[in-house]
Amino acid sequence: MFGLFLLLFLLPDTALGWDYNLFSTFDYRFSDSTTRNTVTGQTNDRDSHFFRQLYNLNLRHSFFPNLILQGGGTFEDATNKSIQDSDTSTFDSQALRPFGSLRLNNPLYHAGVDYQESWRQSEAENVSKQEIIRRELSVGGGMTPIGLPDFSLRYSRTHLNNIPKTQENQEEQYRFNTSYNYRGLAMRYSYNRSELENQITGSTIMRQNHTGRMEYGRNYLKRLDLSGSYGFGYTTSTFQGPRPEPFPLNALFGLFAVSDFPTEGALELLTALNDGNADASSGINLGVNGDARNVLNVGLDFGLILPVDKLLIWVDRRVEQQVVSGLSWTVFISDRNDESAQWTAVTGAITAPFSDFFNRFEISIPRVETRFIKVVVSPLSPVNPAADSFQDLFVTEIQGLTVLPAGKRKNESLAQDLVLGLRYKVSEETGVGYSFSYRQADAILIDRSSYYLSNGFFLNHRFSKMLKGALSGSRIDNWGSGQEKGTTYTYSASLRGDWSKVFSQSLLFNGSEASGIYDGSTQSVVLRNQLRPYRGWTLNLDGGRSWSENSTNSLVRIATGIRPNDKVSFSLNYSGTFVENKDEGVTDRESRHDYSGQIFFSPVKTLSLTAGIRINERGGESRVLQSYGVNWSPLLGGALQFSTSYNEFIASTTDQETRQFSSAVHWKISRHLSGSLAYSKINNSSSTQVTNSQNILSSVTIIF
Repeated sequence: MFGLFLLLFLLPDTALGWDYNLFSTFDYRFSDSTTRNTVTGQTNDRDSHFFRQLYNLNLRHSFFPNLILQGGGTFEDATNKSIQDSDTSTFDSQALRPFGSLRLNNPLYHAGVDYQESWRQSEAENVSKQEIIRRELSVGGGMTPIGLPDFSLRYSRTHLNNIPKTQENQEEQYRFNTSYNYRGLAMRYSYNRSELENQITGSTIMRQNHTGRMEYGRNYLKRLDLSGSYGFGYTTSTFQGPRPEPFPLNALFGLFAVSDFPTEGALELLTALNDGNADASSGINLGVNGDARNVLNVGLDFGLILPVDKLLIWVDRRVEQQVVSGLSWTVFISDRNDESAQWTAVTGAITAPFSDFFNRFEISIPRVETRFIKVVVSPLSPVNPAADSFQDLFVTEIQGLTVLPAGKRKNESLAQDLVLGLRYKVSEETGVGYSFSYRQADAILIDRSSYYLSNGFFLNHRFSKMLKGALSGSRIDNWGSGQEKGTTYTYSASLRGDWSKVFSQSLLFNGSEASGIYDGSTQSVVLRNQLRPYRGWTLNLDGGRSWSENSTNSLVRIATGIRPNDKVSFSLNYSGTFVENKDEGVTDRESRHDYSGQIFFSPVKTLSLTAGIRINERGGESRVLQSYGVNWSPLLGGALQFSTSYNEFIASTTDQETRQFSSAVHWKISRHLSGSLAYSKINNSSSTQVTNSQNILSSVTIIF
């Protein structure tokens, strides 16, 4: 393979009329760690050696300006050797991924055929050789005529199997999409049909999905804005087989939040998590850059209570076993998703296996019946041996599944929503508005329905050039099969004063009153102040208080940033949280204090230095965390880069404290050759164990 690349390297850039791109990468990673149990004194030593060679070839040829042929492939060979105490294990893998496509594109129509294949082979000690093969063929086209509806059609067939043959699936998909815009009215419709056959068990799953949406927006007399939309989704699913198998569930919304308190609070809507595209990133990063101090909450809103047996977390690429072992997942459910929501754990922290066929984690759970479900996970720790290779690992999709009994089952589900909005400009200073929203979800197989109705209003008024305010309120009704009706009233008021160019304030008040299934009330008030006394200096002072039936929370936050010139900047921050909980006449008080400071200094364009300190106080116990960094690029253009850093942080989910020293050099020697060398030393400690590890990563890339 390397000899072929070298031969092509000697050819001109457009050999025989073909444009080509070739490169190869060689990675070597060494890590060793020692873990000591502080309770028993027992130690565990582990060494790991990983070597990978990757070869990539891309070819492109234009027969005509609009007809393009592309092809190529990737070959990967990797060896991983681990030594734990006196036991040695090796894992070898090879992968070959050829692909090809022929595309015809012009402003009026487009067509194309694509083929890709993936072959992976792995072999471990005392384990028989495994092969996994995936073949996918797709054909499609469409038109975008001016003034008429555009449309696209696509057919794809995917065949998956392994050797020894324990799994063999074949899936066929048909997709049709059309859209049309006319005088403020936008219309979209799509039809998807998939037939999945498990050729080992003889079971089949056939799904048909119709989705459509109409949106309208228009301004009348320069004062009245009218907007509205109607959407629907109708799905039929048929399962037939001699044994129970997981069956995909439809979800209304994807949900996401970053929260250190996974047992309470609301998640925000994130449609990218359940848009049916398992290739596009949702922006949620499970890699090291996601920061292991964050706690990620990723979930689904099914729209009504459904039985769930399994969750699939899709990611944008395949992962190593060290990554699988380094991510712990906890599953929670709730009957609501708002600030008063209480989430109940249905599993402890578990390790989810990674699929042989697909880029996804598969989490099996005891059957639960719920409307809202989420998984809680922290991104990959920099202590993980594979951390350098997985700085980024993005979640693309989350799916819920239920296991249907053997035999034949058919399900129909219908989801509809209607949204209306009115906004009227009373004067240059005053505006009013009204909003209406209705959602309905029906699942015929289990004879369940869910309904949501919301009516709201708002009023905005500018009292003067310096002062403006707003009022809003809404009533939300929820009801459905097998659940008590719930009614929630929400109200809010705000004032904002821009008193001068250097000083502004805002006062916010929010409240809610709920009865029925969502019984309870909450209120909160927050005052924010921002002062800009000098150019380059900003000072923020915030204070707030919130109340619920059994608890009171107070918050104080101070933050300042100073940038006297382009070379130096400082920041100082403080936040204090004071919590008071009452339970059966007993009052429990808790306070949390966080202090942080950072300085950035860049004496010349090629050199930058940073230093920071954080102090966390919890329950009378204080922890001091430091960080330092140096980045230097001695050559113009950044062809040679040096970086050194030291960081301390605490993972909130496990209360583990980590100290990490890292140093790296990256050198782009020429346009054909580049390399990098990185070293890290890490100390990871908790109340029960201490781990010391060091990692060396080297990489060389050759571009032909």
